Amino acid sequence: MDGKLYSVEADGTLYETKIDGSWRQIGDAGEFENLELLVAMGGFLWTVESGTLYKTSVKAMQWQQVGQVGEWKETIGMTASNGFIWSVEADGTLFKTDMNGQHTQVGPSGDMKSVEFIVAMDGFFYVVENGTLYRTKG
Repeated sequence: MDGKLYSVEADGTLYETKIDGSWRQIGDAGEFENLELLVAMGGFLWTVESGTLYKTSVKAMQWQQVGQVGEWKETIGMTASNGFIWSVEADGTLFKTDMNGQHTQVGPSGDMKSVEFIVAMDGFFYVVENGTLYRTKG
C-alpha cells in the first residue's frame, strides 16, 4: 500500500518496509497477535482476527470492526482488488466485500473448494489449487 509492504511477525508485531528496504515497527509489539489474514486496500489494512474483520488506519493506528463478530471465521484466504476484498471460505465459496463490509457471493457455492491461496495483481487472480498455480481474470 502506498509503495510499502506491511508484514506481521509471529508474535503479532506489525512492520512497514519501504521500497529501499528500510523498515520500522508500527504500533505496539504484539498488537496483531490474533491475526489470521491481512490485505491492504483504500489506505487501510484489513485484517481478520479471531474470525472478525477489522480495518486499521496505519497513520493513526486506529481500528474499526467491520461487520459482525466471528463473521469471517470460515475465511481461509483473501485478497484486495478494485475496491473490494475477495475472500474464499473453507467450503470453497468466493465472496466480494466492499469497504462498508457489505458482502456478495460470487459464483456457485464451493466453486473454489481446492483453493489454498489467493492473490490479486494487475487485474488477475492468482490461486493455488492442489499445489498448482492458476491465473484467472479478476
